[in-house]
Amino acid sequence: PRALPAEELVALDRWVRDGGRLMLLADPMLEWRSERPLGDPLRPPIMFGDTGLLAHWGLRLDAPDERGPVRAKIEGRDLSFASPGALVKQGGSCTVSAPPIVATCAIGKGRATIVADADWLNQELVADGGGDPAMQVGQLIEWIESLRRDS
Repeated sequence: PRALPAEELVALDRWVRDGGRLMLLADPMLEWRSERPLGDPLRPPIMFGDTGLLAHWGLRLDAPDERGPVRAKIEGRDLSFASPGALVKQGGSCTVSAPPIVATCAIGKGRATIVADADWLNQELVADGGGDPAMQVGQLIEWIESLRRDS
């Protein structure tokens, strides 16, 4: 997502605290190609524009040490990522996966799931990393459904 101004961050935080469920894709190194020219407001940003929300929830997002695909078992699901970042717990009520690509945070009455990669949604990049794109999409749908059921 684009960097949000302070009032939108406050509204998003309030919405989650009031019982909302959020899956935030916070990619510090987006590798997904875009046909949109640089400067186009609809072009995805090359990195997550964190303006303090993750720190407010007790997390820090680090860029990857190396570029390239990473396969990992996250919450029982075999997933492929393209140059994912690392989420570091800095307090709060978040649980960070191993490897540190996904964090789940209890925030007030709500919950946020933060994924340090958006490229894992791109079937072309998943296939390049040796993953099965159809399985990845199925795993994503199952994961989102599990978040809804847990609400």
